Amino acid sequence: MEKLKIGIIGTGRMGTYHVSMFKSIESADIQGIFDENVSQIKKVLEQFQIKAYENLDQLIEDSSALVLASPTKTHYEIAKKILSAGKHLLIEKPLAPSLKEANELVELAKKKNVVLHVGHVERFNGAVIELSRFVNKPNLWEAKRIGPAGRITDVGVIWDLMIHDIDICLRVLNSPIKDINTYIFKGESSFHEDVANTSILFENGCVGNFIASRISQKKDRMLTISQKDEYLHLDFTNQELSIHRDVSSQIKTSSQDIRYSQQMNFERVYIVKKNPLELEDRYFIEAVVEGKSSYDENQLDLKTIEVTEKIIKSIYS
Repeated sequence: MEKLKIGIIGTGRMGTYHVSMFKSIESADIQGIFDENVSQIKKVLEQFQIKAYENLDQLIEDSSALVLASPTKTHYEIAKKILSAGKHLLIEKPLAPSLKEANELVELAKKKNVVLHVGHVERFNGAVIELSRFVNKPNLWEAKRIGPAGRITDVGVIWDLMIHDIDICLRVLNSPIKDINTYIFKGESSFHEDVANTSILFENGCVGNFIASRISQKKDRMLTISQKDEYLHLDFTNQELSIHRDVSSQIKTSSQDIRYSQQMNFERVYIVKKNPLELEDRYFIEAVVEGKSSYDENQLDLKTIEVTEKIIKSIYS
């Protein structure tokens, strides 16, 4: 079986991860890499024996499929060029910085009959894969995704981090949105928000609260869901999902204090833990080789872009 020739555009953190992953996948062969940042290219070449292209158009022509991991502001123009050439594309989230541009890319992929996969790697997290089996009419959805400085700076923390949790919630909850409120904090030298807290009221009555920060001292990625008689806790980093069920509770009083006693039934869900990025890259290769349509999946991608754009516009409009 002939290996799929993969071109990788952008060799920052995510681009380098993709290089490492595709090097280990037997059905893929890295055609080459491209980045306008020469120093970044040198770092990658120190780790991997691959070809570096000086011309983007040539890499696109020589590749069967491409990975786009360049800054968000460049996504639309480069993705349009790749899709117009009839090449399959895995593009790191977000698909584009606006719903209008994202729609154009989806329709272009459909017209050219090529796979357009958006790199929401958390969709391939083992705990997230199992989550929908246990969600049943939640009343409170709380997601926290925080970490230290050092991430991308061309977009704010909502496009950078919060979009992951918005995407998961929309897919699992599957309810229209009634109202959105967002509060932000900007660092001293930041043109974009570095901390954001978004509250969303869904039409099914569920209240969603999403916290994202890229200037926190500790990395934390977690999701909690409250629903009738159950509390779900998901740890993204460790790919763990647990369920807490209230068995009994009582309040005890004495002359000195008041104590609350609660007995819980605890269940840890068995999770098959694999590297989410490897699963995503293999999924992309399989979709290309088997000729799967990505159009239905892209409609969900567009919904995530639409809601994220509404959050951004509610802040800066």
